[in-house]
Amino acid sequence: MQQNYSMTGKYLQQHKISLALAMLVVISFVFAGVFASVTGTKKSQDQRSQAATNSAVISLQPGQQDTRVGEKFTLALFLEVGDLRISAADITIDYDAGVQLEKFEVTQALPVVLRAGAINAGQRTFSIALGSGPQTPVTGSPLLVTLTFKAVSPGSNTVHFNQAMTQAAALGNTANVIGAYRQTSVTIGDQVVSPKLTIKVAQVGLSKQDVITQADIGLVYTQQNAAGQEKKLKLYKTELTSNQSGVLITKTPLTLEGINQSTLVGMTEVYLKTPYTLSKKLGSIDLKQTELLDASDKKLVIGDFDQSSEQEKNVIRLTDIVAPLQAYTLLENQLTPETAKFDVDYNGLVDIRDISIVLSSFTQLELRGEVP
Repeated sequence: MQQNYSMTGKYLQQHKISLALAMLVVISFVFAGVFASVTGTKKSQDQRSQAATNSAVISLQPGQQDTRVGEKFTLALFLEVGDLRISAADITIDYDAGVQLEKFEVTQALPVVLRAGAINAGQRTFSIALGSGPQTPVTGSPLLVTLTFKAVSPGSNTVHFNQAMTQAAALGNTANVIGAYRQTSVTIGDQVVSPKLTIKVAQVGLSKQDVITQADIGLVYTQQNAAGQEKKLKLYKTELTSNQSGVLITKTPLTLEGINQSTLVGMTEVYLKTPYTLSKKLGSIDLKQTELLDASDKKLVIGDFDQSSEQEKNVIRLTDIVAPLQAYTLLENQLTPETAKFDVDYNGLVDIRDISIVLSSFTQLELRGEVP
């Protein structure tokens, strides 16, 4: 065995293989259980030719990433090896100053950790060394690592392999088998400033303070992009609380994530629905100029109680009127989990006032909410 190690050392020195790759080659031989036989056997001309032509491709995907300052994105590190039998890989990735590597996750494709993954934020590098298990070299196109970056400054950047320090060993090969290195180009735009929205709106029959209800918000807006102007619809959820006059207000301004304030064009239409009111268009707002939409002169119509199917939602029909009438068996009815929604004036009872408020909304056989 001592003679075998000596012969291997001379062979590697003769071919001027790097120390890192030499270690990978040795590991590949040990894992395969063929270390002794390989060092003592001369390869045929056909074997040398095959070793020279077979090569792997190591890549970061996607190859192009468009993002904005403050946003995060994930790259996948693949090793496409074809019919090579990969036993170990030593990987170093460099990245430009416009991006920041926050975390990484290692798959089990090469399950043996030869050197733990490490992020060097100062040098802007990531390195790791992985190996296969005994008798289980890797073939195909395995995913080795996923890397999560954050865009920190605008401009063009790359995430790329340090080719001098990124190598792979395969059974039957004594040289680095990676033949191509594919990087990711990252284009980072300016940070998206999301507008905010504060809403004030009244509700039929509500005059009590500190009533809290959930609300669905629908926004129809126009965004300028590279291809021109595009009309879009976005949905949000928020919480409304009534003030001393019974007007519902978003106590905390709603941040409209996903909308870029700087590229908005014109006015934005705002629709709102609470669990038992019909959806209503509250008006339009220029989100570049203001965040307050005061629709307190408009009232949400209460009575959308029957939501047993999609067809029954956001519409008031006879079934919606019958439901609270069935709960009104006494002049004053205590609330239960099933009847609490009929307490539309929020006084803690289902009484004649609730019935009159609901009936006031029933002005036609079918009343539908306004939708974007």
